[in-house]
Amino acid sequence: MLWSVLQERAMVEAAIDLGGDTVLVCDVAILHRPMSEQRFLRADEVIVAVEIAETTLDRDLGLKRIAYARAGIPHYWVIDGPHARVHMFELQPHGDHGPATLIPFGRALPIPGTDRTIVIG
Repeated sequence: MLWSVLQERAMVEAAIDLGGDTVLVCDVAILHRPMSEQRFLRADEVIVAVEIAETTLDRDLGLKRIAYARAGIPHYWVIDGPHARVHMFELQPHGDHGPATLIPFGRALPIPGTDRTIVIG
């Protein structure tokens, strides 16, 4: 069942139009609802943007986090392979993601917008 939820609402290498001539590509985007056409995503369609950081951790935790927050993407995950953990961010009322919740690989992560979890590791 989890796979069917993700298969319908997840996009790999997803291009997100953040406005102002800015398009960023995240490794995975989980959407509020399935898409029926191939195009750039709008930020309001994305519930979680996911980056897999092997060599890009500083950029993913800095510039990309700020850009996704400014665009209003409510959840942002950075999968930190070298440290075997996931940095989970949630959008705050002031327009930035709050402090990261660090979840070690192997623990269940709740998938926002669903009643499902996923284990990374």
